[in-house]
Amino acid sequence: LLFEAGPVAMSCFCVAVVLSRAGLYAFDVGYMELQQILVDERDRGACQGVESSLCNGLELALAGVTLVFYANPADFGGLAALSAAFVLAAVVVYGLWLGLYHVHQHEHGASDHVHEHTSQLEKNIPEPGSPHVHV
Repeated sequence: LLFEAGPVAMSCFCVAVVLSRAGLYAFDVGYMELQQILVDERDRGACQGVESSLCNGLELALAGVTLVFYANPADFGGLAALSAAFVLAAVVVYGLWLGLYHVHQHEHGASDHVHEHTSQLEKNIPEPGSPHVHV
């Protein structure tokens, strides 16, 4: 259908693909920044391993669903709607996380230290009693 629309439609499609790649790159950079800030450096390897396993497992499940329920090319609209529904669900989950996420600054002395600090936060606190930020 796109090939029948002509060179203008094909050019618009190619520009959209290029712009989507730039958006995907920006998302990846932002995601890696959040992961480095929010996950303690001692746990990053395990966190990355679990994330990779979940992504690969769900990609395999998606392939299975596609083969079983959407094997006919005429059913592509249903597959696109399912994909859009999961993208919308991801937006909702991210919005909920964003609503719960907060950063607060405080200070305390060595004697009234009642909570744990991550190793990366310990490195950034210059001296006991100095203000620092918790994520």
